[in-house]
This record gives sequence, C-alpha cells and structure tokens, in this order.
Amino acid sequence: MFVPGRLSVEYVLPAVRVETPIPEISKVAAYWTEIQNTEHASSVSFELNIGLEERREEIRSGAWERFKAERAVVQKATDAEMLWVASRANSIGALTGQRMRAQT
Repeated sequence: MFVPGRLSVEYVLPAVRVETPIPEISKVAAYWTEIQNTEHASSVSFELNIGLEERREEIRSGAWERFKAERAVVQKATDAEMLWVASRANSIGALTGQRMRAQT
C-alpha cells in the first residue's frame, strides 16, 4: 500500500491546482478505494492528514519560516564548529605523525 502517494494525490495536487488523475483510471480508482477501506492504511492516512494540516497552519502563522530561519542559524554554527573540530583533528594528526616519524 502506498498511502503517502495517495495522500499526495488527494491533498497536494489540488493544493497546487493540479487535478487528480485517479478518477479517470478505473483500476487505480478501485485500488484507491480499497486502500481507504483497510484499517492500517486509513490510520496512516489519518495521521498523515493531521500532519499536513499542522504544517499548513505553521505556514499560515509564519511559524514554519521562523523555524527554517532558526534552523539555518543553528546549521551555520554547527558547520563552523565541525570545521573547527576537523582543523584541530588535522593539526593533531599532523603533530602525531611528526612525533612518530621523529621517534623512528
């Protein structure tokens, strides 16, 4: 079962003003209907729908943009720290290599 695909077709395509092709394809339409009637798929679809609605609300409220901006700041700081750690590791490795060569 490809429930996320069904969610995309049912919710995302209409949100970007693309009509769903499912009703035009009888076998796929029957498959989609069957998926909706399975307990597992309907519960996954329900949870995905809740997540989608939460994300839409975050976008409407501006919370999503704030989150992305905060994440970018944290990512930049993390990248800088990782570069510092890598440079220190290289320095230590170079010193260790020099010491090992000096001992031999």
